[in-house]
Amino acid sequence: MSKHSQKGYGALVDKGANVVITGGDVCLITKVVQELVTTRLDNHQIINLTIVTAGGVRVTQSQQGKNLVIFHQHAYVPSSKTIYSSLQIEAFKNTVDDKSIQAANGTQSIHTNYGYLFALSIQMGCLTCKLGHSQMQSGKSYHM
Repeated sequence: MSKHSQKGYGALVDKGANVVITGGDVCLITKVVQELVTTRLDNHQIINLTIVTAGGVRVTQSQQGKNLVIFHQHAYVPSSKTIYSSLQIEAFKNTVDDKSIQAANGTQSIHTNYGYLFALSIQMGCLTCKLGHSQMQSGKSYHM
C-alpha cells in the first residue's frame, strides 16, 4: 500500500476554497476573535464564527517523523471537517501538488518551505490530508 493511499478521510485540501475552516478533527488551542459573519455569493451564511488557532499531529509519517501542524486565524466550525485552501498554503511559500501520482505524474503532496513533505490522499475525487488531535500528547516534542 502506498503512503498516498491511507484509509479514512482527512481534511479537505481545496484549490477552489477562499476560506479556511477548522473543524472538530483538530485541537483548538486558543480563540482569537469571538464573532464573525461570512456571506457567500449565493447568499449562504455562516453566522457567529469564532476565529481560532488550532493544531493537529500529522497522522502519517513525513520523512522527519510525526509533525505538529499549527493553523492560525481559521474559522472554527466544530461540527465540520477541516477545509484548507491550497491558495492560502501556497501564499506562505509552500507548494501544493494536487496532481495524482497515478493519473497525472504528480507528487500528490504538500512541500513546506521548511523542507517537509506531506503525502496527501485522494478520497472520492478530493484531495485530503489526515491530521489528528488525539495523538497530541502533553510534554511530547514534535518536529515543526
